[in-house]
Amino acid sequence: MAFSHVVTYEMSGPLDRAPMESLRTSLALTPEGRFTDDQDAIFGRRTVPVQGGHIRIRLIRDDVRDGWTVDLSVDGDTQAAALLPIEAEIVAAAAAAGLTVESVFRRS
Repeated sequence: MAFSHVVTYEMSGPLDRAPMESLRTSLALTPEGRFTDDQDAIFGRRTVPVQGGHIRIRLIRDDVRDGWTVDLSVDGDTQAAALLPIEAEIVAAAAAAGLTVESVFRRS
């Protein structure tokens, strides 16, 4: 699968285990990375099959901004409408983790 990055959610909040675990659980992400390893940046991922392709969700620790990033990538002929339920999940997961969505970047 060749994925193209389409949306990034940047969130502010504590860079500790509790928000990471909450996001992993809320978004049903497969755990990845070691929290104590400064070199690890990706801490969870999930691939969702949708009509026409797949959506990949990744949880990334952003040490530069001191927050968390969730990015979405698509493959195949995935339509933009397929992203909407997953984007709603991300916003709800951020709130449940006590994080604030600071910005959303969309690539066309």
